[in-house]
Amino acid sequence: MQIVAPELLTHTRFTLRPLKDGDAELVAQAITASYDHLKEFMPWAQPSNDPWNQRKRIRQNYASYLRCEDFALGIFSPDGSVFLGGTGFHLRNRSLRSFHGEIGMWISADQAGQGLGTEVLQAMIEWGFREWPWRRLEWRCDPENHGSARVAEKCGMKEEGRLHGTSKDHRGRWRGEVIYALTKYPEIEDPKSITVRPLSQVHARQTAHVHIDSWRDAYWSIMPIEVFEQQSYSDKESFWFKLLAAASDRSRYLGLFSGEHLMGFASIGPSRFEKPGWDGELLALYLPQNYQGNGFGRVLWNAAAAQLKALGFKAVMCWVLERNLAAIGFYKAMGFKLLNYQKEDDGLTEIAMGLQF
Repeated sequence: MQIVAPELLTHTRFTLRPLKDGDAELVAQAITASYDHLKEFMPWAQPSNDPWNQRKRIRQNYASYLRCEDFALGIFSPDGSVFLGGTGFHLRNRSLRSFHGEIGMWISADQAGQGLGTEVLQAMIEWGFREWPWRRLEWRCDPENHGSARVAEKCGMKEEGRLHGTSKDHRGRWRGEVIYALTKYPEIEDPKSITVRPLSQVHARQTAHVHIDSWRDAYWSIMPIEVFEQQSYSDKESFWFKLLAAASDRSRYLGLFSGEHLMGFASIGPSRFEKPGWDGELLALYLPQNYQGNGFGRVLWNAAAAQLKALGFKAVMCWVLERNLAAIGFYKAMGFKLLNYQKEDDGLTEIAMGLQF
């Protein structure tokens, strides 16, 4: 899978971007000046750093960035004149299609202890879940690096476990790692917090993310990979912003929420299928895979069915990809029956299912 990886994040205190050739001397100077500060927990740090070698490394890193293999970033002052450290999203030999990234970071010695690391990590988490395809983000640190652990905890990351003997430090001693993580769609700890309520334009961004992420979960093995590479959260957000503004009296867009966190959505309205007896249509019902198989889909469908009845519809139908066996099984469990209708769309067969109230 390939994406057009974002290359710039601006913040009141810093700017994040990939390193370029012209940064080599700044980076080499910062690592050399920070060696005593870095060496305990950053085994790659060297006491002397040559700009020529650093330039070579920068070129290799940027090539990996463009190939979507690794995403190393520099931390700069807002005007770009001062190099403050490094960060990035790393795949650790995983494929991008795992949607699982690890955030790494180092801060130069003269900037350490001033809260910069916490602000950068918080920005990386928000950026990663907003504009990148990440569904899970990790942060790893040495068990003795208590400052790094505090940064993760301040940003809401949870400790998930510890690994032992994963690497050697600058003294040749084996060291371990503490793993912290956050997920885009966290486990719902209190089912009583779940509600179904109308979507509005303020939910356009969340709806766009649920839409694209649910598509990836449902259709990854069914549709061509190019379909997913062309999808953009920002474009989908614009689509939903306009759609939610234009909702008619006979249409409803419903969100499944835990607090203010959108877990899934459904849309209903008059049938686009010109066959007698099928006056209503379930246009969409999407949940990310994290929330499937535990009754949340049924909660969302029951709310959609109640709205269809309240709007006076006597029957409802929906279109499902013939190869989407999980969706077919779900709708059968909700009482839908297979109808003797199908259509072709971009080489994929859709079948009709219906339910009479």
